[in-house]
Amino acid sequence: MVGGMLRHMKSLRSMRRDNGWIHTLLEEAENERMHLLTFLQLRQPGFVFRGLVLLSQVLPLLLLMSLLFFSCSSHVAPLLLTLHLFIF
Repeated sequence: MVGGMLRHMKSLRSMRRDNGWIHTLLEEAENERMHLLTFLQLRQPGFVFRGLVLLSQVLPLLLLMSLLFFSCSSHVAPLLLTLHLFIF
């Protein structure tokens, strides 16, 4: 959905055709949505799975915000984690 919308806005700004990419991206988004709904019908996920999905969507945003606001300290944590993995 986001890709189709971005492509649509770019097409409007440049006043050019996108040769069908908008429809292709929207069809792909609908396909992924149907996969999600099928999965939800087959396996009704509990709180743990829903929490992991939420965490996987929020964590990159938190890491990006820490990189933007605390740029000097945000490079230290991955370095420490890497050193910890090599030591143990």
